[in-house]
Amino acid sequence: MIRQILAFAAFAALLCGCVLQSRVPLYSDADGQLILGETGGPAQMSNWRDGKWVADKDQLRISVTGKHYQAENIAMTFVALSGDWLVLQAVEEGKPAAYLLAQAKDRAVEVWPLACTDLKKNDTFSASISYEGDDCFINPGAPAKELFAALLTNPGQPTSRLVLLP
Repeated sequence: MIRQILAFAAFAALLCGCVLQSRVPLYSDADGQLILGETGGPAQMSNWRDGKWVADKDQLRISVTGKHYQAENIAMTFVALSGDWLVLQAVEEGKPAAYLLAQAKDRAVEVWPLACTDLKKNDTFSASISYEGDDCFINPGAPAKELFAALLTNPGQPTSRLVLLP
């Protein structure tokens, strides 16, 4: 499921499993920040491969609706977390919301997946996350902001970058 979300949102990370999700979105449109600007437009995706950013051959169109971005049928809401760090909530109607860490830089955003396989290895998050096969979900009532802040301690390498073109 998450691979489809990432493909439509153009955050096609090379994941070895699914990413952190919630059954219902944790954030509303009012929580969003338009970190890529208020107009949207054409965008270019790149993936981190062999120590460098490799641009996808196709561009996608990002539009602005309220305080979130639309790419295809995916709503992308960027929520402030700490400093220049954000949480990216990607929602496709009728499916669980997916969460990734993000950092905005000029008219670009770099994205870190929160892979379930990595989260499962760390008992620190067991009170906030439930695992169902390859999927993982934030438990209802879990302190999401604190969870995401704790995940910033060792985010690793970003896997994708979205650049809004002039």
